[in-house]
Order: sequence, then structure tokens, then C-alpha cells
Amino acid sequence: MSRKNTTILATIMISMLAFGAASAQEAGNGDADRNHEGQRGKGMPGRGQRGPMDPERAVQMMTRRLELDDTQAQQVRNIYLAAEPELDALRESGRANRMAMRDLNAEDADYDEKRQSLSAERDGISASADELRARIRSEVEVLLTSEQREKLAAAAERGRERGSRHRNRDRTKPEA
Repeated sequence: MSRKNTTILATIMISMLAFGAASAQEAGNGDADRNHEGQRGKGMPGRGQRGPMDPERAVQMMTRRLELDDTQAQQVRNIYLAAEPELDALRESGRANRMAMRDLNAEDADYDEKRQSLSAERDGISASADELRARIRSEVEVLLTSEQREKLAAAAERGRERGSRHRNRDRTKPEA
């Protein structure tokens, strides 16, 4: 193949790759967005929870694992539903903060000031979310029997252990 043909072929291939990448970017995540749009917190079966948990799903899981009676289940549902607007507002604030952080330009004169401000805002959002989750947890625990609280504590400990193993798994891999 001549040098001219090779150059033309390479140019066409690069153009196709660039067009494909631009099309994929424009389309978002493709099937992932289409298949899960409007399905908050569903996650993939067998793959664990991703994103926020739907209040009804949380109640179903607690009912099954803690053997809640109908009254307890309704009271837990009411707690989650009452907190949902606040949770949604915190999620939206966090999303807006991440977008603002992503859009920062390191070449701006006030970059460091903006970055520090957004970091402080992120920390405040995180603290508010932690406080809200603690409040929900304490409201739910009041409704439980001592046996159910023990089961909940054991499940929480297993979750912390799983999370710890997950966070540390990359650190324990030997270097090649």
C-alpha cells in the first residue's frame, strides 16, 4: 500500500473513532440510562445496592430481615417517606456541587478560593446527610424490639465489614 493510501486510511479511521466517541458521549450511557431511567436505587440483581434506596424497598428488606409486623412496617415506611424530600434535596445539592467542582478551571485566578469553597460546601452536605441518616436510624430503632435491634446491629456490622474489605481490596493487591 502506498504512503498516500496509508495516510488516507489512517485519517478515515481516526475520524471514525472520533465520531464514534462523540456519538457515545452525546448518547450518555446508552442502555444503562435507558434501562434504569426512573428506577431509583434498583441496582443490578446480585450486584448489591447502587445509589439511593427506594423507601419501599428499604421497608421490604427490613420487614423480611427483621420480621417487622404490619404496624412496624407502616411506621418505618412513614419515617422514610417523611425524610425523602430532605434526602432528595441533599442528593441534588451534592450533584450540583460535584458539577461545579468538575467545571472549575484551574487557570482561573480565583481557582483555589472556589475549590476550597466547594470543598467546604461538600463537607457540609456530607455532614447533613450523615445527620439525617442518623436521625432516620434512631427513629426506626425506637420502633424495634430488642431482638430486632440486635439483628439490625449485626446486619450493620456485616455491612461495615463488607465495606471495609471492599475499600481495602485494591490496597492489598501485590504490585506486579
